Amino acid sequence: MSSSTIRQAAFGVALCVAAPALWALPTLYHLQDLGANSEAVRINAKGQAAGTDTTGGQHHAAIWTDGVMSRLGHPHTEGDAYGLNTAGVVVGVASTGYGEASLWTRSGNLKNLDRGFAGSEATAINDKRDCVINGAVDAETLVAYLAPGCHPSNLVQIGAYLRGVAINANDQVALTDQAFDDRHRADLYTNDGLLQDLGVLTGYSQSFASDLNFGGHVVGTSSDGVYDLREGFFWNGRKLLKVGTLGGKRSEARGVNVYDVVVGSAQTRKGAWHPFVRDMRAVDSRAEDLQTMLDSSGAGWSLTEALSINKSGQILVHGTAPGDSNPRSAILTPVD
Repeated sequence: MSSSTIRQAAFGVALCVAAPALWALPTLYHLQDLGANSEAVRINAKGQAAGTDTTGGQHHAAIWTDGVMSRLGHPHTEGDAYGLNTAGVVVGVASTGYGEASLWTRSGNLKNLDRGFAGSEATAINDKRDCVINGAVDAETLVAYLAPGCHPSNLVQIGAYLRGVAINANDQVALTDQAFDDRHRADLYTNDGLLQDLGVLTGYSQSFASDLNFGGHVVGTSSDGVYDLREGFFWNGRKLLKVGTLGGKRSEARGVNVYDVVVGSAQTRKGAWHPFVRDMRAVDSRAEDLQTMLDSSGAGWSLTEALSINKSGQILVHGTAPGDSNPRSAILTPVD
């Protein structure tokens, strides 16, 4: 694996458990603008979002609560937030060149999670405060770790050439195996030490994991060798299922909630990328275009992708607001 690939991966940024209630896919959403320069990537059960504020052309880790942004302080030049739990504890990276895995407490205090790596990142945290940390042990080798309690001195190695992206309450971790160029594989790790290759959708050569839910169901994307042709997948604990498109040729699955409702982005028949939502449990379901499901609060918005969904059905999206061509984030809340 090349040095450039490992740096890009590291620093660029199954249990089948029944849900407690039936899900009904909403038909209308209210849009809450998170403001200019917002690049949120995850939403928690309380509707808080974590990500990056890019004001001034720099990256600053941030959390949004009730739509209001708060920067998360650090002593370095820049930082990015990648995940948060229900308590509002945030993980990400504080940049000092290659970056150091970091945690921000509910009060915004910074905790360094780096353990002397050549560079590291914390990409996910669950409500037990267990974290996923990816650390580069040299220029060629990225290693994924489970960190119980987010303690850097108590790392459990999952494996080399793996990048962990999500963790659930059972300490299952969704990862991408990056050992072979153009043959990446989405994997699922369980805390008994098992690592399962989830395979690829038929017709593609590789797969990438994006998220998983309480039941250990994983979403991600299968693609050709150059990540051109691609389609989002949902792994239901037994096999990969296509999430479909919005009439075009390509899609990406980015998030999934406890009810197996998947969100992501997909091409329309005209080739435009729109955010979608799909209930994978519903018989004869299909990907639905979120751009067409907004109430008056979304007037003039052009949405491009959905990144995360919580158990209440709130969806974190990216797009452009009326009068501003620069991308920003918003939260969609079901109206009905």
